[in-house]
Amino acid sequence: MLLATCSAARATPFLHESFSLPVAFIEAGAATVLASTVEIPDSAGRFFEAVRERIRSGAPAALALRDARRTWLADHPSADWVHGILLFE
Repeated sequence: MLLATCSAARATPFLHESFSLPVAFIEAGAATVLASTVEIPDSAGRFFEAVRERIRSGAPAALALRDARRTWLADHPSADWVHGILLFE
């Protein structure tokens, strides 16, 4: 599951229960969820496409995210938002 929207990984502020949209998808049966904790630019679609392509090619989601992040930062050094993309399994 790919939640390519701003701040989709933010959790509720309740101390007794951690709940977020990614957690809901995991509890509903999604094997993996990628979501952002920060605002992401419109150009992020290309980043998420790169992650998806790596996963479709057989890479584990964590490695696909890592590799896409490294490549993106090499080409876009000021793209700090990529550090806010989290992987939930």
